[in-house]
Amino acid sequence: MRMRDHRCRQYDGRYQAAARDLAIGTEDGTMVAPSDFDVTWTTGSDAGGTLAAAAIELEPLARLAASLPLPERARKLLAEVRPRGRLADARVEWRGEPQAPERFAARAKFVGLGAEPVEALPGFAGLT
Repeated sequence: MRMRDHRCRQYDGRYQAAARDLAIGTEDGTMVAPSDFDVTWTTGSDAGGTLAAAAIELEPLARLAASLPLPERARKLLAEVRPRGRLADARVEWRGEPQAPERFAARAKFVGLGAEPVEALPGFAGLT
């Protein structure tokens, strides 16, 4: 992992972590291209948060999933779908605890998005 700049803060029950040019890799050589991100969340009665990223390369991130603390079903689905392409200017917002949010919203620009067909879901390629 390398990054140009980062910060982590906790104040009044609110948490924030941000990094610029964050690049992540694993021992098997899987690399996620550098990107900027910012995540902020609260817990308790006002639980919720936001995650924003300048760019998310899906194919290497899906390969990296085996090293992340994800539920087994999510890992299996990522391996089957084999997502590819990039999400630009991505933003996710939720209210409630992240494991069971009361409200959830996400937006991003698609660049060359693709996935393999899985069960009743069709595959697709080149969505921009």
